[in-house]
Amino acid sequence: MTNRRSLGRGLHSLIPEDPNKKTNKLFQTDPVANKEIVKEKSSKEIMELDIEKIQARDNQPRKSFDDESIDDLAQSIEKYGLLNPIVVRKNNDTYEIVAGERRFRAVKKLGLNTIDAILKDYEEKDVEVLSLVENIQREDLKVLEEANAYKKLSSQYNLTQEEIAKTMGKSRSYIANTMRLLNLYDVEKRALDKGQISPSQARTLLSIEDGNLRSLTLNDFINGSTNIRKVEKRKIKEKKMTEAASENSTQSPNLDDILLEDLTEKFMDKLSSKVTIAKAGKNYKLTIDCYSIEDLEKIYEKL
Repeated sequence: MTNRRSLGRGLHSLIPEDPNKKTNKLFQTDPVANKEIVKEKSSKEIMELDIEKIQARDNQPRKSFDDESIDDLAQSIEKYGLLNPIVVRKNNDTYEIVAGERRFRAVKKLGLNTIDAILKDYEEKDVEVLSLVENIQREDLKVLEEANAYKKLSSQYNLTQEEIAKTMGKSRSYIANTMRLLNLYDVEKRALDKGQISPSQARTLLSIEDGNLRSLTLNDFINGSTNIRKVEKRKIKEKKMTEAASENSTQSPNLDDILLEDLTEKFMDKLSSKVTIAKAGKNYKLTIDCYSIEDLEKIYEKL
């Protein structure tokens, strides 16, 4: 199992910490006049902030929140308390959420007036990275939300796919394949967003050049009358026929390799973690990277 520190190294490469920098000195005020109270928890300075002074980020990766999931989280917080404070940064007279919007929404749903928070002074790029890391680790993003977030890190902050992969604890090919989904047609994106097709099926659509055939394949995926194996076999057969007709035959792609790559992507889509499948003789070895006991529990439940 890969230790969680591997992701930490990637994150700190993008958000370096100055060892000589002093921790922000937070202020303490009259709890009646102002609820910004400093208290010590696990050697971290934590503020108790008024809910009304906190606002969500407009540009956070997650665009939709599952109400049932927020309800479950609210029940957990009501029973056990807020185990992890949210992270905020100062924004004029208010505070903007850097990490923890689900917790914020759950606390707000409970009707509480304050929430524990840690104040940090991050640059915009750091906020983007932290927000994306938190969303991917704590709850699955929709795949197109994830793809758009990777694209933003790449285009706006000039991060390479390799840098994004190290930061997120995923493979470079996973990042590349996820970003490729942004090239889908709008009708295909809607089908993917609604869960009518899987990310693996969507990537298969991207490899079909003929527009009519691609549309038919999309419908077949949605109604369940075909699968990726059938589509790939058909593509290989068509390629062989084309090559034979042109008398320019070359070695066709290996179907097992295609399906192995597809299964790897399926596992990563399902488990939200880096997965590798290696073949040794007639046997296959499946490796799933985990970063905490909680990750192990989540993967066990999904399996």
